[in-house]
Amino acid sequence: MGNNKRLINLVRERTHELQAMNVAITNQNQILAEHEQNLAKQNEEISQQHDILTQQNIILQEKREEIETQNEELIQGQEEISAQRDIVFAQNHKLEDAQALIKTQSEKIQLRNETLEEEVQSRTKELVEYNQQLEQFAFISAHNLRAPVARILGLGKIIELTPKGSTDATEVFEKMVITAKELDRVVHDLNMILEIRKNHSA
Repeated sequence: MGNNKRLINLVRERTHELQAMNVAITNQNQILAEHEQNLAKQNEEISQQHDILTQQNIILQEKREEIETQNEELIQGQEEISAQRDIVFAQNHKLEDAQALIKTQSEKIQLRNETLEEEVQSRTKELVEYNQQLEQFAFISAHNLRAPVARILGLGKIIELTPKGSTDATEVFEKMVITAKELDRVVHDLNMILEIRKNHSA
């Protein structure tokens, strides 16, 4: 009887120990689960930071490429400036030569101005005579051209008022052709006059 009580007490003690161990294991599992959650969050944060760092590296690479491109452009700009400097130097040398030539030409012009007044008066007289001839020629040209042009305009007006295909329209058209030929002769004669005067002036 005494052995049974001890056995029962021993079983109870073992049961309490097992229950305590189960509670401890449960607590440990909860702690482990919390740790796993924290680790998952940390892993997610690390992944996000890794993505951010990757993007920043890409941006830095792009910036580096832009800087390299700008450096190349600066080098090209410096080379262009150097070339422009050489061009400016050559142009300055040419400018000095041009200034010397201008000085020589100025001296020639000064000598030329001494006799220029007489030449201007002579040339002015020639221009006045030429203008008078031009006015006379213009008057003759206008007088000789006015009649055939007026006839062509009048005949054209008649054609506008005459029914197409009629005998009258045909006659008017023939007269217009004759007048146009007359106008062509007048223009030809005027050209002959101009050519003769040109040869005479030469």
